[in-house]
Amino acid sequence: MSRWVAFVLEGTLARPSNDAQQIGAPDAELVARAQALRATGIDVRVVTEHAADPHYAKRAARWLAEVGLGGLPLEAGVSDDTATVFHRPNAYPLDQAEQPKIDAPLRIRRPAKPAPGASRMVIMCPHCMGVATIRTSRQLSMLLREVYCQCTDVACSYSFRATVEVVEGISPSAKPNTHVAEQIDSRLKRATPSP
Repeated sequence: MSRWVAFVLEGTLARPSNDAQQIGAPDAELVARAQALRATGIDVRVVTEHAADPHYAKRAARWLAEVGLGGLPLEAGVSDDTATVFHRPNAYPLDQAEQPKIDAPLRIRRPAKPAPGASRMVIMCPHCMGVATIRTSRQLSMLLREVYCQCTDVACSYSFRATVEVVEGISPSAKPNTHVAEQIDSRLKRATPSP
């Protein structure tokens, strides 16, 4: 499965237009970002709800060529293999059932679907607020795990180390480990100020 980066055309790459027959003026910052990503070999595509309309597709292709993005494929929407979507919220109406999670003012990520009944922990990149993938991890103690992460936003790609720690029990275990209980109790005693 090939991952690709999407830029929404209406209201994002192109500023909103009062004329429905015209594509608005280009957003220079986002056009430059799309050009830079494309220059590095990343699969960049343009998303528009009018991709199936041949007349609009011709106008969009002309507009993209004029702004230096000629040849980019038009897509009707995002898919599971979309890595990142550049989109200004409320500029592009999305079907309510396919409403992706908004992580930042300009990026939308469709969260991965966990297995039925399972939850999924997400670690966010501290720089771009994109979703980070845990590449590897190691157990430092029974209560502490160190994780090595990398941002999935191809324009960021920040790598970092983080820790995940058990700090307090919420519900008692049906299979208690006395060593774990002792460590949690001693940690809570140290963290609680004495009167």
